[in-house]
Amino acid sequence: MKDTCEIWEKEFTKKHGDLNITKLYGEKNLEVKKIITLSKALPFLAEKRLIIIYDFLAHSGNLSKEDLEGLKDFLKKEIPTSSVLLFVEKGNPDKRKSLFLFLKKTATVKEFISPEKDADVLSFLRGEFEKKGKVISPENLRFFLFRVGKDIGNLKNEVDKISCFCDEKEIKKEDIESVSQKNYESFIWTFLDILMRKKPQEVLEKFRDEISAGTEVQMIFFMIARQFRLMLEANSDSKSESPAFKKMAPWAKKKLVAVAKKIPKKKLLHLHEKLLKIDLGTKTGLIKVSADDNRMFVFELEKFLLEWCLS
Repeated sequence: MKDTCEIWEKEFTKKHGDLNITKLYGEKNLEVKKIITLSKALPFLAEKRLIIIYDFLAHSGNLSKEDLEGLKDFLKKEIPTSSVLLFVEKGNPDKRKSLFLFLKKTATVKEFISPEKDADVLSFLRGEFEKKGKVISPENLRFFLFRVGKDIGNLKNEVDKISCFCDEKEIKKEDIESVSQKNYESFIWTFLDILMRKKPQEVLEKFRDEISAGTEVQMIFFMIARQFRLMLEANSDSKSESPAFKKMAPWAKKKLVAVAKKIPKKKLLHLHEKLLKIDLGTKTGLIKVSADDNRMFVFELEKFLLEWCLS
């Protein structure tokens, strides 16, 4: 969806200029009056003006019935032909609401479904390589997905980059390692899967392999701490979500909740406190960390990982 919107915006800019594009956000207490006022404004030295409204339907529950009816009347009868309104919803809108039903009846509605299952993403990815005239083995395709992650926009960018880099028709593993940027989220999910199996040797081997491969210890620590915070949130009964939790891909959120629900909250809190102590130690000098010597930091993290595995 993001790519399609960017293409529409780019093509509109070519014809009518960027001064005739306005972006509004439903989460910022957007008033219907503002939408109507901007829609009535004439375009600047062009035939059309584009108003992109993000997540308006998702937050339309905060509006009064009178405001919603006024907006529908305006869109049906009064909106100038020079104005184009584009409603963009990142999540699935409630299709039972009157505003959605109205738009479905009077406007063009297009639904974008991003692939979430590995098989779907791999199929999509193979198609992208074929568009570039490249071939890649199933094994290397899976390696590429693991290394880059499942973000569709990022995948397309990495396919473009590696296709330009490689003169040969076939994409090989060494090409992927040389060109494609490593995705830390992919690493942490693999690492968490290993953590859940609680096999100390396997966990420590993966941890040490990442350090040997050049991944910064601070980055590994940051990602582990972030995931434990998210697991605590997923384990709670609170209906509110942090910005980090909201930004997670649906497949990642589903997997996180499944993992978190298997762990007692008391244990999660204890482990989170351990991570806080390590973080405090690095900031106060109790745990020495430098560009030349991070052995104490590595040792403390290994102790944490072993405590988890042996608990």
